[in-house]
Amino acid sequence: ELEEARMAHGHQPTAIPIALDAVAVYVNRDNPIQGLTLEQVDAIFSKTRKRGLQQDITTWGQAGLQDGWEQKPIHLYGRDKRSGTRTFFQQVALHDGELKGEVKEEPGSASEILAIARDPFGIGYAGIGFQASMVRALPLAEAAGKPFVVPSAKTAADGSYPLRRHLYLYVNKAPKADLEPVILEFLKFVNSREGQETVIKAGVYPLPATEVANNFQILTGTAVTSTRITATSN
Repeated sequence: ELEEARMAHGHQPTAIPIALDAVAVYVNRDNPIQGLTLEQVDAIFSKTRKRGLQQDITTWGQAGLQDGWEQKPIHLYGRDKRSGTRTFFQQVALHDGELKGEVKEEPGSASEILAIARDPFGIGYAGIGFQASMVRALPLAEAAGKPFVVPSAKTAADGSYPLRRHLYLYVNKAPKADLEPVILEFLKFVNSREGQETVIKAGVYPLPATEVANNFQILTGTAVTSTRITATSN
């Protein structure tokens, strides 16, 4: 899409970060697993296992569960090839590895979460805004021996959650041109306290105050104190 925009307009669009997201690994709420390392996630979803785990993981027993779960199969769910979340998951969680052919592709995150809610052996990935009572977002560890981290506004902001990402708005702005006034006002709103509270209502996390202040300086050329723009989310 960026290349298409460059070809059409002769320059890359300008990217403005507006929120933080955590791509969560979801299981059915009745699944007792307490967390996964990214090596395990890779061995569960990827046939290339670029994170280095030798053994393919196809049962919940191989992922560490006992008490009758040892031979229960892992059912994989994911997004179709048009999904940016799928691309992010492959690039970051799987180190650009190839997804297994057994992954059941869903056209949207909501339908994926619904499928996991109906399947006690299901596992999938989606943005944190798709949390629901019938599924659980698992704590993840960067590697074996590292701490397990729950996705939250705090862990997304401080970078400790390993599958965090920025969400952006892109605008068509020539390198030396000014933004159109209406676009500038909208971007200023998104980066205001009210705009960041709207981000929270949409199910994702607000930007750290320092990033919002940096956005304001880019948009207006004026420094803004962090106390004026801070929004909070649990």
